[in-house]
Amino acid sequence: MHRHTSELELTGRLLLWALRHGSRALRQRRDMPNFVRHTLTQLPAGARLLDLSDSLLAHLTLGASRLLHFGCPESPALTHDENDLIMALIAAQLGLTSEARLLLAGFQHAGGLRRTQRACFALAASLGKHDLPLSRIAVTKPAILLPDLIRKRDQEMISRLSI
Repeated sequence: MHRHTSELELTGRLLLWALRHGSRALRQRRDMPNFVRHTLTQLPAGARLLDLSDSLLAHLTLGASRLLHFGCPESPALTHDENDLIMALIAAQLGLTSEARLLLAGFQHAGGLRRTQRACFALAASLGKHDLPLSRIAVTKPAILLPDLIRKRDQEMISRLSI
């Protein structure tokens, strides 16, 4: 579990920063600040990434089963919801579909979950396509076992992540 933004890769920190600003803008019923949009559009395919992160935030908000906690953009600490969202994006980027779905299901109604998953997987795929990793985790290295995240198709196979 990530507790501080400093534990995230640069891509994760930028994405979290954008999501926090987007969350604040939604709460205040305002547009996302221009400096956030400008910063993200400097990344490869930044305009597309900005659209996908906006879409993910919208689906998270609309399908939420409870109040989601996003921190202040300047805060060095991660909330539990932010950590779960970043971990879901990391899992999606690594192709760990079941794990990503389980993490997203923790704060989504069943009706909104499918749209949120699509938005999450689209953002993760776009980040991966443009060589913007959210984590240094690789599925093929020595493993940390996550027994709670067992794949449905193969009950004997435990998902393995390495740092």
